Amino acid sequence: MKTKSEEKQCNIMGMVMIAPTRMIVADNTNFKIKLIDNEKCVVVTENKMSSQPVDVIILPENKLAVTLESEKCIQIMSYTDVDLSSDRRIDVKELCNGIAYCHYKFVVTCWSSKKIIIINLEGCILKVLRSPAMFNGPSRVLISKDEKFLYVTDRDLRSNSSVMKIDLEGNLISVFKESGYAVPYGLQQLEDETILVCFQDRGTVLRLTSSLKRCDIIGPEKENMYRPKAITYCHIYHKLYVSCSSEKGKQNADIVKIFNVKWI
Repeated sequence: MKTKSEEKQCNIMGMVMIAPTRMIVADNTNFKIKLIDNEKCVVVTENKMSSQPVDVIILPENKLAVTLESEKCIQIMSYTDVDLSSDRRIDVKELCNGIAYCHYKFVVTCWSSKKIIIINLEGCILKVLRSPAMFNGPSRVLISKDEKFLYVTDRDLRSNSSVMKIDLEGNLISVFKESGYAVPYGLQQLEDETILVCFQDRGTVLRLTSSLKRCDIIGPEKENMYRPKAITYCHIYHKLYVSCSSEKGKQNADIVKIFNVKWI
């Protein structure tokens, strides 16, 4: 992930597939969005951002949305197989972290203010989900395939963390919270509606059912994975991509590991 011109180690905090052989990553420490050739494992092109990108998702019509947390905005970008370019910005007015999209609306997590906001494409707030009894620090978010629920990784510095399924009114539907799984981060939904979750403290990716019951694991016992952070999956080639640290004790997710994993 690191290019020759970069002095800092990468920190891949967001990833998304745009084609079976192309992936977009958000490199937080180098202020960059990078287009990756998955087959050759090379950076095709990159775009320097004005601040540190936190999350990235794909939008219709060859567009991307990138959260720039410190600038309290969403950067809209265009992409091709070989190029990236910046388009307009959407002012969020909040320190924004994770992002999801559905039907001309963005769902944005605000970790520091412990809430989730739903906004339109102009940045107007449509709904605020905020419950001190529920959120400790919502980080990453997904919208369910039926568009009725949100999956959220909720991180707390005191290890009071969980993965939650809530409805669009903010009501808690189900929760995954187990001893030893304290730092959930990246999320990915599969075609069968199961959810993949990175647990940084365990060096583990858990596969959970849509009701957040454990059903599969990719763990440190076999894979030697440190602090997994971002995750994406290619349904065509059945490849799982996980950003993680190259060495034990490192904080940055400076490499991407690739696994051949087929889920039915």
